[in-house]
Amino acid sequence: MNKIDFGNLNDKVKNIPEIKGWVIDNFIQEKTHYYNGSLGIKWVNEKKWFIKEWFSSREDIRTYAILISWKAKITFPDTWETVELSNQWDYVYFSSAYSDHTTIMLEDTVMLAVRWKEC
Repeated sequence: MNKIDFGNLNDKVKNIPEIKGWVIDNFIQEKTHYYNGSLGIKWVNEKKWFIKEWFSSREDIRTYAILISWKAKITFPDTWETVELSNQWDYVYFSSAYSDHTTIMLEDTVMLAVRWKEC
């Protein structure tokens, strides 16, 4: 890649909705110079009470989500576990091969999620 790119992630996600928050992706169909076949990095900036459900394909996709600000809760219905991210830099790591999950923003929330497929 012979390109330098810089700016504000929040603005990028707002101005290019088709990337769905994925600033480096392996999950969306649009192939950009940010495409990577094995790693995905998602910028999450959602309003209070936003809910995102993830239904596992049982494919082993690992996720490491890091809270940057405010508060979120992730529920894993298969295991009846709930993780609340409430302090800056709180994180959760999990594999979607073992559980569905639902994320609920308890406040306006900013997170960074890193995902990769296990080899």
